[in-house]
Amino acid sequence: MSNVKIEAFIQKCAVIYIAAWTISPPLSLDMIWRYLALACAGVWFVIAIMRNMQIHREHAFALLFAVLVSAVAFYEKGSFSGVIGQISIFMLVIAYFMLYFYKDRRDELSGLVPIVLILFAVWNFITSAQLIIDPNIARDIVRNDPSTYSYIRKGVGGYGLMYPQVCVFPAVVMWVLQSLRKNRIMFAVGCVWGVSYFMFVTTSGYSIALMASLLGLYALFLYRRRSVVPVIIISALIIALFLVLLVNWDPFRNALLDFFDGTKVAKKINDLVSTAETGETADSIAARWRRYYESLETIYYFPVIGGLFWRSGGGHSALLDAMAKYGIFGFVVYTKMMFCVPLSYKRSTNKNLLIRISNGVIISLLFVTLLNSVPYNFIMTVTIVLAAIYADIIKWRGFEYEPIEML
Repeated sequence: MSNVKIEAFIQKCAVIYIAAWTISPPLSLDMIWRYLALACAGVWFVIAIMRNMQIHREHAFALLFAVLVSAVAFYEKGSFSGVIGQISIFMLVIAYFMLYFYKDRRDELSGLVPIVLILFAVWNFITSAQLIIDPNIARDIVRNDPSTYSYIRKGVGGYGLMYPQVCVFPAVVMWVLQSLRKNRIMFAVGCVWGVSYFMFVTTSGYSIALMASLLGLYALFLYRRRSVVPVIIISALIIALFLVLLVNWDPFRNALLDFFDGTKVAKKINDLVSTAETGETADSIAARWRRYYESLETIYYFPVIGGLFWRSGGGHSALLDAMAKYGIFGFVVYTKMMFCVPLSYKRSTNKNLLIRISNGVIISLLFVTLLNSVPYNFIMTVTIVLAAIYADIIKWRGFEYEPIEML
């Protein structure tokens, strides 16, 4: 085996562990697993440099953003513990380097997607089984309560497990469909994951996850234009129409309540209806809107440089919080890292299939990150897994490898 193949194999192993670390609940608790992930990222980066990886201006901006985040964390904590707590932002920046490195080496990511889907399926089934016993567990474990650590070590996950899957959901659906004729084993893996995902999304009570998944499917299968702006507007109108029907059309509401009977989704539906009928906002809805307002208020007072050391956002919207905390610079760099893969493929290809996948992913990503807070390592997995999904589909369809113009 040549040195190049050995180096590529080591890099793939490092990427697989990094992806496993970001999506596996048992690896989220102890710092040793974070340090190991950082070590894998460092090894990957050193080998990439040895293999003549090109450094771009965008990388400098990403590194500057990571330094900014770390500096603010250091100031707020008053010690290096704040910086250590920001390991994930450096992992995200390295993932951004990975995208540029693999854009001309896409075959080196082969095999990553089924491994990630198998891990997702295992944790999805474990979490869904626990949700049957304790319907609130998926929400309780995100509060960093030591009493929930035993569940996390068993593999029970929360939004850190759910929302990476939501963001890549349209791409994975198409990956599964394309694998039907090309690789039956991959198709079987995809179907198992699909069953586990359906169980998790319908029992966890994450209504935004369900909504974003459906909107992503709409953009993937029913929307045919290249521009993503109209589908964003249409998606917003669909949400508005859904809410109107939910409040005013009893057969529609009752059908949904019957379908989601006994789940947290049913409670969310009742909360929305109660809010509309009585004018009194349910606690969960009121808390969410209050957080959004705090972010918008910070953006109003610090529109350019952000709140930085003085004021944070509400902590419930990744996009709004990035601009509230780090200003225009942080917002632009952060969103570029989040949306880089689908936007780059949209801009670089004329294949309708890839454009539809990109639009579906953009819609899912947009609504998840606009309406929820997400950790940095979350986006790291999304970007790398998405790149691998595109690579597999391009290979299976026999498309010519077009030069990808990265953002």
